[in-house]
Formats: sequence, structure tokens, C-alpha cells
Amino acid sequence: MEGVYLCFWIQVVSATKSNQKGSFPSNLGKTDRMVRLVLAVVLAALYFTGTVPGTLGIVFLVLAVVFALTAAVSICPIYLLVGLSTRS
Repeated sequence: MEGVYLCFWIQVVSATKSNQKGSFPSNLGKTDRMVRLVLAVVLAALYFTGTVPGTLGIVFLVLAVVFALTAAVSICPIYLLVGLSTRS
């Protein structure tokens, strides 16, 4: 399953870099991106400071990476699936 998810992200990143027909449209607004970045920093800090150890800490770290990635490329795969966009 990780391979499928990774392939999807490679496709998303390459589509956003090559502004060609068929590329994924950006669906995250500025506020949504900032919230995701703040959440990513907070979740990563909770893990790296040892405040949230163990399995839950690893889950927080994975979520932090996902939030940072989606904020960086301005595309949320879940938003794509449900047809939602916070970009104005």
C-alpha cells in the first residue's frame, strides 16, 4: 500500500512542477496551508521532545510529514477525492 501512496505523491509533485494539461489543480488556500504547517511543526515537536513517545509519537510524526507535504505542494489528495477546495 505504501508503494501506491508513494507513486501517487510522485505523480502529484511532478504534475505541479510541470504545469501541463492534465496536471492536478491546487486545492489548498493560504490559510489551509498555514494551518497544516503549524500542525506539522507542533506534531513533530511533540515527537522529538519526547512529550508523546511510542506508537502515538510515530503516528504524530507521520501526520506531521503528510501535513508538511500537502502544504508544500498545495494539494490534498483527500480534497481531490471529495471535490473540495479551500483555494479562492
